[in-house]
Amino acid sequence: MAIRKKISRALVATAGTALLCCSFAAQAQDVDNRPNIYGGVVDYLFDSSWNQDDDFGWLLGTEIPLNTRWSGTAERWGVDSDFEKGRGESELTFTRVGANYHLNQIGSFQPYLGLGFGRFDLEPQGMPIDNVKENAFDLGVGFKQFLNDNVFIRGDLKAVATTESNNLDTVVNLAFGYAFGSVSRRPVAASTPAAVTPEPERDTDGDGVVDSRDRCANTPRNLAVDANGCPILDRSMMSQELLVEFDFDQAVIKQEYYQEIADFAQFMMTYANTAVVIEGHTDSVGTDQYNQGLSERRAQAVMNRLINTHGISPSRLSSVGYGEARPVVNNDTAENRSRNRRIMAEVSVEIETERQR
Repeated sequence: MAIRKKISRALVATAGTALLCCSFAAQAQDVDNRPNIYGGVVDYLFDSSWNQDDDFGWLLGTEIPLNTRWSGTAERWGVDSDFEKGRGESELTFTRVGANYHLNQIGSFQPYLGLGFGRFDLEPQGMPIDNVKENAFDLGVGFKQFLNDNVFIRGDLKAVATTESNNLDTVVNLAFGYAFGSVSRRPVAASTPAAVTPEPERDTDGDGVVDSRDRCANTPRNLAVDANGCPILDRSMMSQELLVEFDFDQAVIKQEYYQEIADFAQFMMTYANTAVVIEGHTDSVGTDQYNQGLSERRAQAVMNRLINTHGISPSRLSSVGYGEARPVVNNDTAENRSRNRRIMAEVSVEIETERQR
């Protein structure tokens, strides 16, 4: 175990020096500092004063950018370790917050330096020893090796110093992580000695969008277009209503309503994806049963005229009778009863029109 500790502690200093030299010597100037989460294993190497065997545990953490190179971190570690002398074991939890400074990225390899402050909580079990709860500082180096734009392997070496026990531990972490967002790359400066002014791109149809981005060629110049050169479509609702009134106890359509029915049919022929339900109604004179049948005959009469006279497909039409159940006004006068002897229909459609410049 002692050799293992010496090697790990030497690696902290050696790896830090190597990362600094490689990063500042690299030509690439990109820094991949994005919000991320990660989880993995921690190899905790205790100072000999703790009387604890070195052991593995778990690690969970997150990282949030503060600016281009600095980020804030929050982590929690958990390790179960046996005593070196005596029976029993201890449970260590370490909760820390810190900051990482990102060095220059080398390809998909992102090195960083880290420091932090945390709470060291060691709870012995099986031996008459008090719990150890004290603050701790850490310093280390690490890296993120990206496997693709978002998934990475993360590793770091840290030296952890407790403030009251004055012990120095070494920690090796290895985790998988996920970075949110897309990769941002710094543009590479042109190496040509003199800037060359490119020729302006053509806009063949004159709609204000160059041909390389124009997805709708030959757009008329009087139409407004979007960023892709395609006409902008405005949506609106169109509707047509039909009201036909009937004489008392009649289901015969009066000639004065022929034109209104023709206009309604024309609307349906213009918008062939429409369908309509024709509703028949009566006044309150007569029995409920008789009025129900009369309302159905009135709706059917208008439906038949739309089919036979105007050629509307029967599949687009249906009729229903409501008898005297749905008056529009009270049936207390002759005029009101006349208004209730009716059929009603309404058809609506959403249309798209090309916006003009």
